[in-house]
Amino acid sequence: MTTSDDLHPNKTLGTTTFSTCGPSRQPLFRINPDIPIESALEHASSLLACIHELSLDAAMGDASKQSVWAVHHLSDMAKAILEDALSGSAARHLMD
Repeated sequence: MTTSDDLHPNKTLGTTTFSTCGPSRQPLFRINPDIPIESALEHASSLLACIHELSLDAAMGDASKQSVWAVHHLSDMAKAILEDALSGSAARHLMD
């Protein structure tokens, strides 16, 4: 028997971009489509755990300039994953 989940699996859409560059601030990266949302969220959680530790170091005065930039870039990645996962989830609900 085919279920709704078989027809419209929870996957990323691949529409979210991140990390802009150049004078025109053109997006450099994009979340890949068709990644299971659960896997994408697990990856976002790992990125957020790194962000948490690095930002705690910064708050305690133990962070290098590179660590602060790492927090900036990691948070950009985590945000893009979450936005794309939410877009994929919303699209699935619209199709149901």
